[in-house]
Formats: sequence, C-alpha cells, structure tokens
Amino acid sequence: MKASKNLFHLFSAIAIVGILLIFFSCGGGGGGSGNGNGGEQSTNYNLNGLIQKGPFTGGATITIQELDENLVPTGKTYNTVINDDFGGFSIPVTLSHKYVEIIATGYYYDEVNDNLSSSTLTLRTISDLSTGESVNINILTNLARERIINLASSVFSFSAATHQAQLEILAIFNIPPWGVSNFDKMDISSPGDSNAILLAISSILQQVATSNASSPSTIVAELSQTLSLIISDIGFDGILDNQQYIDDISMASQILNPFKIKDNLTNRYSQLGQSIIPPDVENYLDCDRDGIVNIDDTDSCGFWVEIAEITSPSIYIRNIFFIDNNTGWIVGAKQEPPATGEPEQRILKTTDGGYTWGK
Repeated sequence: MKASKNLFHLFSAIAIVGILLIFFSCGGGGGGSGNGNGGEQSTNYNLNGLIQKGPFTGGATITIQELDENLVPTGKTYNTVINDDFGGFSIPVTLSHKYVEIIATGYYYDEVNDNLSSSTLTLRTISDLSTGESVNINILTNLARERIINLASSVFSFSAATHQAQLEILAIFNIPPWGVSNFDKMDISSPGDSNAILLAISSILQQVATSNASSPSTIVAELSQTLSLIISDIGFDGILDNQQYIDDISMASQILNPFKIKDNLTNRYSQLGQSIIPPDVENYLDCDRDGIVNIDDTDSCGFWVEIAEITSPSIYIRNIFFIDNNTGWIVGAKQEPPATGEPEQRILKTTDGGYTWGK
C-alpha cells in the first residue's frame, strides 16, 4: 500500500512539472478549449438517457451543467424533468466543452422491496459527450464521480480516470472488470453482463440501506448516507477501508433473492406497459461470501433454478438429494400411483448439477 501511494505521488509530481513546462512554453496565457482564434466552438447535442436506481418516476428533476477541461463548471446549465416512469429524458443542449455533469433528483422504484421510494434520491454522473449523446445516471456513475475528479486532477486523462475509477469500484464488489461497459451506458432493464453488474450493485446497496434503516421511511436516507460514506472513503486511493461497510455489502450479497428482484422489475415494467428481459443479476452476487462472484464460482445462491426438464424416462419425483453442487439423486416412480398396487420405483443420478440425469 505504501509503495502504491509513493508511486501515486511520484506520478503527480511528474504531471505538475509537465504542466508547468507546457504553461511556460505557451507564454502562460490562454485558457479553456479554443478554436484556434481564441474563441470557443459550440456543439449541439441531443442529450438523452435513463435515470435508474430502480427507474426514476415522472417529475424527477434533472440539471445538466457544462464542465471545462478541468471538470470545473462553466456556468452554463440546462434543466428538464422526467415525464414518464421509466426514468427517461431527452433535451437538446449547446455546449462549448464536451464534459457535463448531470444531477437527477426524484422518487424511484425500489426493486428489492417492490415499492416506490418514500423520499427522493439524488444521483450524479460526469460524462464525456464525445463518446455518445446517450448518458445514463445510476448508482455506479454516482459512486465513480468524485473519484474521477480526483484522478483527473492529477496525472490521468478523463478517459483514464474514468477507467481507473470503474476498476476500483468493481473491485469493492469482487467483480472482474473484463468486457464491462462504461457505467453511464449500463441499463438495468436490458439483458447483458454489464447491465447485470449494475443491477447487482444497485440491489446490494439497496439491501444494505434496508437492513440498516430504523424503519421503511428512512431507507432512502440510509441509502444516501451509505453512498456518501463510500464515496468519501474511496475518494483518495480508490479502496474501501470501512470494515462495517465491507461486511454490510458481503451480507447483502448473500441474503438477496436475485430471482425475486428480476420478477419485481419485470412486473414493474409490465405494469407500465413495457416488456423487458432483466439481466442475470444472480451472476454478480457472492452468495457464499467467499470473495468470488457466482459467475466465477459454484454458488447456487441457495435457490433452485429450473435448468432442464426430465422428459425421458418420465418420473414422478418423491425425493431429491444432493451431496454437492454437481452430484445428486432423484427418487420417484415411473408413473402416477394407481388406485391399487405399487408403481415401479426409479432412481436417477446427475453429476452435472441437474443438466442431465441417468440411471
């Protein structure tokens, strides 16, 4: 840890020297992003996206503020509201810089407790519009925001700072980073591994807040405090040091029912007239708290999952027994018991977790 921090300070010192050299070589003048003639070119964007904890509801407010190359607000802002219960927004903006901070405040659907939040929650993102005009705001963008600012103020480009902050946050939840989308492109209402990661972390932190709240009416306040404390903890070095929150996250990952979460989301969107296929949140929980998420482990989350139907030979199950995640037996009868006499007994075995069965 000490070596990493010393290296971090060394990189910072090198960056400062480099900045001073650039400053003096340019005569110390200028500022901002110019068009070559001392002015700033403006670009029109159709900024759009989704606000999601669960989806934010209609009436949520959104503020978009332009940021300069140092991620400092320029003073140019736009405001809009969400007009549906999917959390969607769209607004045309004209900006002189490609960086924006988007701040959303509103009520949201709680996918863990299957209800609307009792009070409003504020989520934020800092995004680069040159990577696309579609920007989503969620738990992960909110967690990464301050860390991105801290990294970008040292030796990191915005892109590198964003990548590093995302790696660090995924590590808190024991999630491997390979092939993961940018946080502001994730969507809990669509299938895919990146979206499953967002839903898993969003649900874990919702469960932490639910477990720690003194009453249902204080869940959102507890969630806001949890987010704030994690952001503060990881702000300097990207590492979560608070053991209580490490334990809370681990416990929440174990006790969540991922299939209920998916059912809750599916039903919520169905009530709103939209059919969705929720992502496989179960893959990115750690149900035995061994520090390995289920997709890379042999965890079953403590739930039975339908993976195959036994069609031949037909059997009416009387009992089932497993000695590990792969090996188990079914005891049953070849046909339904007749009015008189005993049916032919059957015992089937699986060695691949129930995908195939044989005598």
